[in-house]
This record gives sequence, C-alpha cells and structure tokens, in this order.
Amino acid sequence: MPAPMPLSFRKRPAWSWLLIGTLIAGSLDLAYAFTRAWLQWEVTPERVLQVIASGLQGRAAFEGGLASAALGASAHYLIMLGIAFGAAVLGGRRIATPRRAVVGGLLYGVLVFLVMTYVVVPLSRAPLKTPTSLLEVLPDLAAHMLLIGVPLMLAARRALARTWSGAGAL
Repeated sequence: MPAPMPLSFRKRPAWSWLLIGTLIAGSLDLAYAFTRAWLQWEVTPERVLQVIASGLQGRAAFEGGLASAALGASAHYLIMLGIAFGAAVLGGRRIATPRRAVVGGLLYGVLVFLVMTYVVVPLSRAPLKTPTSLLEVLPDLAAHMLLIGVPLMLAARRALARTWSGAGAL
C-alpha cells in the first residue's frame, strides 16, 4: 500500500498545480534555450530573453537591455501559463493515469511545438526564420515534448484529479 500523501499536497487548490507546472516547464524550457543558444551560437541568456521580447517589440527589443529581457521572461511565463491551461482543457479525463498523462504530454509537446514554431512566432514581430531542416527541428521538438508537454500534462492531471474528486475547481 502506498504511503499517504502529505497534507500539503492534498490541500493545494487545483489551479496551483497548473501554476507549478508553468514554473517547472517554463524554467526547463528556458534552461534548454539558454544552453543551446550558448553552445551553438555563444548567445547570452539576456539575449535569448530579448529574442522572446522581440515577439512584442520587434528589433527594438535588442536595444532594450535588461528591461527587454525582463519583458521576454514575463512573456515566456505568461505564454507557458496559457499552454498549461490548454493541457488541462485538452487532457481532460484522458489523462487520468500517469502513463496516459506522459503519452498525452509527449503528443501535446508536438502540438505546442507546431503551433509556436509555425503560427505564433511567424505572426509575431520576432525577426526569426522558420526552421526548415530536420536537424534544426528535432532538438527543439524533443525539448517541447519532454520539457514542456510532459510536465504540463502531469500538472494538469494533478489539477484535474482534484476536480474529478470534487475537491477543487480550476
């Protein structure tokens, strides 16, 4: 018989699991982006955050220093929060078991990658080109699947488990 859950886990409101998932997935995604950008192009974390801000500010983000970087970080986590709520809506009761949540998270990561890469970024003011080769796509696709999709779907599962039991609402 598994050990009972600590009281702090049982009393947590459902929406807080989505916020926790947002912080985890958002931080993992930024860690991946910072690491890849540094290793591949020697781009600093500040510049990566300015690239995110450029979706709102265009090329002016690269002249905005830390203020633009802060805007980029804020925008990143706000977008991730929306993606977390999307996981809860799309997951629903289909993610009732941890295995289904992981598989659903992998698939959701693919969806998030496709929407962000081929819809959101091209429609933004960011001066980024759309990746065309498989070598450009695969690392980012894998990161979206493992670092965004899975953690967010597991968080959504935890949040929805409370609503299924009647213990809380989103």
